[in-house]
Amino acid sequence: MADFERFFKSIGLSLLSRLKAVAMDMNASFNRLFQKYCPKVQPYHVIDTMQR
Repeated sequence: MADFERFFKSIGLSLLSRLKAVAMDMNASFNRLFQKYCPKVQPYHVIDTMQR
């Protein structure tokens, strides 16, 4: 997860704050990172949606 943490830090809060939705794996570690850096982002899990 350290690589993803560096990635978020390198993008900067200005860009991250403009994100509205993301497609991602529903791994709990990813969720925690998005909640930390992009608390307003709506996660979207493609596979879960397609299986319904």
